Amino acid sequence: CIDHYMKDVHLTSLKTKRELSKSALNITTIIISPEKISQTTHSTITINFQVLQPIKNIVFGISINSLDTIRIGETRNIRNHIPITSLEPGKYQISCTITLPSLLPSTYNIGIGARSSNNTSLDYIPEAGNVIVTGNNKKYKDPWLEELSGFMTIPAQWTKPKQV
Repeated sequence: CIDHYMKDVHLTSLKTKRELSKSALNITTIIISPEKISQTTHSTITINFQVLQPIKNIVFGISINSLDTIRIGETRNIRNHIPITSLEPGKYQISCTITLPSLLPSTYNIGIGARSSNNTSLDYIPEAGNVIVTGNNKKYKDPWLEELSGFMTIPAQWTKPKQV
């Protein structure tokens, strides 16, 4: 896990420590900016990658995980109707802007990967960096008003009590 608090995460050093695969696609750099967000702001994840041979039907994915590797959720470029039908050899960049309105304040791990439509893994970085979701850090005297626990808030509508 790479921790760079309060600044962008540039993973060039991680990539040089990893053995470059002979895959048709290699993720070369990842930038998470900003790394520290609130529940009402967003973060942009930029993925630089190199294609070594022609590839068809590529899918990029980003997962949000707890620090103890529990997958909370994920997004893929195809979900936004942004298909990548083919890429020729060269250097490329793709970005994804995420908002995490339901996540409770904590540090979360970002996993990033790419695969082809036939489920062939092209490159995968399970611990690509962290994003920190901040809260109001307000301390309450009444235990009923304290911060929620867990990973996320559950969208719900409560009613007022009514006599039955």
